[in-house]
Amino acid sequence: MNRYILSFILAGILYISLFASYILYFDNNITSKSTKEKTKRVFISIIENKPIKKQIVQIPKKVKKSKKIIKQKRKKLIVKKNIIKKTKKLQTKITKKNCIAKTNKVVQKQIQKTKAVIKTIERKNDNFLLNKAEQEKYYKKIKILINKNKIYPRRAQKRSIESTIRVRFTISNNGKLINIKILSGKSIFYNSVKKAIKASFPIKIKDGVFKNNIIFDLHMVYKL
Repeated sequence: MNRYILSFILAGILYISLFASYILYFDNNITSKSTKEKTKRVFISIIENKPIKKQIVQIPKKVKKSKKIIKQKRKKLIVKKNIIKKTKKLQTKITKKNCIAKTNKVVQKQIQKTKAVIKTIERKNDNFLLNKAEQEKYYKKIKILINKNKIYPRRAQKRSIESTIRVRFTISNNGKLINIKILSGKSIFYNSVKKAIKASFPIKIKDGVFKNNIIFDLHMVYKL
């Protein structure tokens, strides 16, 4: 009897455990299927009820106004640049015309000055030629006077000494003797040279013929 009771109890426990496991497995499948359906439904509902919309960015009015102002300013700047270019071109043309006019005036003034200078030079040349002719006359007179006043020294005659003496002397524009300097020659003739030059001056000279002092270089020849 005890063996039958134990086997019956054990068999009942097994059947109960199998039945319980079957119920649990069935419940898990049903829950998983329900969750899947729910997820599907939720996903479908999201897609159907809440479609993706494009976000439209609205530009505020202030930004639009600022853009318009910027465009207007750009147009004004372009207009100003064009005006500046035109004004610069006009200025360059005006400056060129003014420069040409100034250069013409300067050229005319220079021409007038050169004409005046040429006239003065011609006058001076005429006066110079006249003065030069008169100066040469005075040079000849001075040479003639010095040769007249020249005396051959007796000692040189006795010894038959000959020489050419180079002398430099200066006279004023009035014809007065200033100084005498003997540059070369035999010393025996120095006194006679100095006496001849001193005896030849002063000479009367016209005003304006010599402007400054005159320097003479003479070669006085002493020959027997």
